Amino acid sequence: MLPLSAGKLLLIDTMMKRHNSHWTILWTFQIKPPNERAFRRIYGPGGDWARLFAKDPNYIGTELLRHSTSAGCYVTVDRWTSRAAYHNFKKRHRNELVALDARCEALTAREIKIGEFSSAGRAFLFSPER
Repeated sequence: MLPLSAGKLLLIDTMMKRHNSHWTILWTFQIKPPNERAFRRIYGPGGDWARLFAKDPNYIGTELLRHSTSAGCYVTVDRWTSRAAYHNFKKRHRNELVALDARCEALTAREIKIGEFSSAGRAFLFSPER
């Protein structure tokens, strides 16, 4: 086991605070084959959905995951500071959300909300010294 210096512990603690998500929403998508590039652009961390969410200071970020063996299968991970923040955003921006969802509908063959999850503990980010 490698020893950690005080500076590295501070860095880990800072990273943990920055990545500690309190409310996470997961969706899974099956993308129609010719639409993968557009889907990644719109649903990825810098995409249209993330830019809409970023209008709220309680939005933490979005991650887009691609399945390792199932072509066209993706999961989005949207992180918010709290359940209330997420649901308040949805109420305030309902028209924009509905419009963007309608615009993106043709990209997917299937879209399923996996669920909404609260954090069960802080994330531990560790990168071993080389």
